[in-house]
Amino acid sequence: MTKLLILELDGDFEQGFRVKLEIRENLQSLPQTVVRGKLPSNSALLATYRQWQQRYASLESLFRALTHSDPDQITHSSDREDAIAACHTTASQVEQQLNQWLNTGDLEEIRQALLMAGQQACLWIQTDNVWLQRLPWERWAVVEKTEATVALALNQYTTVPRSSHHPGKIRILAILGYATDLQHLPEDQQLLDQIAGQAGAEIVWQTAPTPQQLNQLLRQDRWDILFFSGHSASSEDGKRFAIQLDETEQLAIPDFRFTLREAAAKGLRLAIFNSCDGIGLAHQLAAEKNIALPHLVFMREKLPDAISPKFLRAFLDAFTQNQSLYRSVQQAQRILHDDWEKTYPCASWLPVVCPNPTEEPPTWQSLQPSPSPPKRLRLGIALSISLIVAAGVIGIRELGWMESIELQTYDLMFRFKPKEKWDERFLIITIDQQDMQFQDQQGLERSIIPGTTQRRSLSGKALAQLLAKLQTYQPSVIGLDILRPIPASSPALAHQLRQKNFIGICTPSRPADAFAGIAPPPEVPLNQIGFSDVPLDYGATPSQDIVRRYLYQASFDPGSPCLSPGAIQDSRTTTSLDQCQLEDYAFSFGLLIAKQYLQSQNKDFDCQNFQRGDLEVSVGDAQLGDWLQQSTGPYRSQQGEALAGRQIMLHYRRLSDTPRGAVTKISPQKSLRQVLSPTFNGESVRGKVVLIGVTEPGKDDFLTPLSPGAMVPGVYLHAHATSQLLSTMLNGRPAIVFWPTWVETLWIAVWASLGSMSLSTLSSSRIKWALLGCIFICLGGICAVLLYGGGLWVPIIPTGVAFVATAIGGLAIRSLPRAYENITQR
Repeated sequence: MTKLLILELDGDFEQGFRVKLEIRENLQSLPQTVVRGKLPSNSALLATYRQWQQRYASLESLFRALTHSDPDQITHSSDREDAIAACHTTASQVEQQLNQWLNTGDLEEIRQALLMAGQQACLWIQTDNVWLQRLPWERWAVVEKTEATVALALNQYTTVPRSSHHPGKIRILAILGYATDLQHLPEDQQLLDQIAGQAGAEIVWQTAPTPQQLNQLLRQDRWDILFFSGHSASSEDGKRFAIQLDETEQLAIPDFRFTLREAAAKGLRLAIFNSCDGIGLAHQLAAEKNIALPHLVFMREKLPDAISPKFLRAFLDAFTQNQSLYRSVQQAQRILHDDWEKTYPCASWLPVVCPNPTEEPPTWQSLQPSPSPPKRLRLGIALSISLIVAAGVIGIRELGWMESIELQTYDLMFRFKPKEKWDERFLIITIDQQDMQFQDQQGLERSIIPGTTQRRSLSGKALAQLLAKLQTYQPSVIGLDILRPIPASSPALAHQLRQKNFIGICTPSRPADAFAGIAPPPEVPLNQIGFSDVPLDYGATPSQDIVRRYLYQASFDPGSPCLSPGAIQDSRTTTSLDQCQLEDYAFSFGLLIAKQYLQSQNKDFDCQNFQRGDLEVSVGDAQLGDWLQQSTGPYRSQQGEALAGRQIMLHYRRLSDTPRGAVTKISPQKSLRQVLSPTFNGESVRGKVVLIGVTEPGKDDFLTPLSPGAMVPGVYLHAHATSQLLSTMLNGRPAIVFWPTWVETLWIAVWASLGSMSLSTLSSSRIKWALLGCIFICLGGICAVLLYGGGLWVPIIPTGVAFVATAIGGLAIRSLPRAYENITQR
């Protein structure tokens, strides 16, 4: 990396200059060393340079004679020799006075810092003083000793960032100005075609264009380099510059500022003016606003016609061999000095670089497309990255490390699912604190739960009245989601509990927790008892446990209060449910209710599959399968009892925008006191599934995906589960299902491949990020459509992780051309 030395000079020749040196490792780094000094006034040096300038200008006619005449006719001309000698003499005086001035004691610390900076650094002479810019800084002894390159940089400028370079063939717009007296313009054209063209550039030539033609060319396409050869001139103060386009038109930078601004924004990075006196060019460009400044190569003074092609050949030979812009100009200066200064004095003083101070100058290599590895190699690398990333993601998922975020994403998707109507087949009778107080006020005494001071939520008398009143209106089924492990308090209640459309609940034992379970009402036939347990997805704390699944069948310990249906041998009452007795598995509360409702609707309920312990209930063409097994969907770490039995994902209906209402508004609801009121309209019960449960907060509450932070009573969970089963059987509502593991693996691998191969083929950063965003939106949209429309849960998080990881790999593949080039050049 070439060090950057910035020598900033501020002042004038009459008062002297303040000098500051900054030493940086590169353009983007902060200064490592800052040294200050000063230069005294030196009007003599300025006068000597002006004297040399006059003598150099007087050689113009001689240069023209050398170009247009037979050199043999003027070989011994004393005028020619005297004029060249006088110019050389004054040039030597300029170089001598410049070195004496720069060797002043006040600059000693800066000189030592420059010498210690090392060899072949780049020295910027940063000043707005035109006469300082014209001086031959390349002849400073310190510069010659360190072999530093010299460039002119302005103190004041305004520039804007340039868009990233578009890889492709180097495009050069070459302009030949109107100049009947310049004989070497065709040679410039031939050299540019020969050297730059053979190096891979596409060159578009335009001879003596009008300003309108030039503007149109600059606007219509992308250009990397602008080349001009012809007449040009700067004002004496160096503030104005113009080029001669055609016979009548001159063009200054302000005349086509908007076109130049557009061309620079598209990628114009280098402008070469192989013409006279371009010192004013840098000042005019720096005065423009909102332009991405191109790097400039121009001549400090008048350019002899014959020197134009000599410089161009030397510069292009070095630049197309990937020398830096600074070194290429330096190489041309050295060739002009050694080969042509005897005939053309001070030719090496003329060419100079003026960089854009905010970006590295271009090289020939940076302007052209880099060699790329073979397409098969790139494709193989992309596919290899895809397979490695996909395997890694799948492995991490199998370890359960993605389970939490996958389940959270599952919950989030449910919160945004379209709203659904409530299920008219249901009526939920709620019991809250007011209903409990109502019973006490009506003399319906609630018994005390043994071992506690709490009273039961529903008294025997109230339950008897409630069931009797409900049965009057012929409901399809009545489900009591209240544990009642005590005998009936009256013959009337016992009679109601034995009705064939009544379903009660129990809680199975858990020997591992030393929990004996809670028995069902003894009057209810055992094949009308369903367990009420729901599996929990455990959170960090018990208050964060969420119900996403519903257990329809389970096999319990033989001593459990929830006797398995196979143990029903001494049932006190025979019902139509006996035909579905099972030997190994017990029914859940919701499943028994659904079975009873289907039979009340004269729908066939296939029990054969239940006898095998499979959850495959067939009604007509509809079928509800056991889609949830261990290690399916997002579940990996929650094994054992948490996923034991036959269960399914709860396909909640989203019914409201509020967390609690989204779950609880599953169906019409009545309170206990409303039903027991004489004004109750019993038609709301006829043919319905009636669920009775406690809704008082803190009694039987759970979190659901739809209700973050809002606890929901268990009776609503049973309502959603039963509604889901009935809707699947009778209405074709999809259940929540997962792909087999091999399909999920294939899905993740396909998206991983898409990530690596799509972004690895694009060059524009803006397009890359836009495409990445679009693909993510498409992925989310596909997953939402599959979930909301078909009940299919697709692993979105592992897919997204695999896609992003391989997309980063795809971006790395974009850097392969540079790496491949470095390898192939070794």
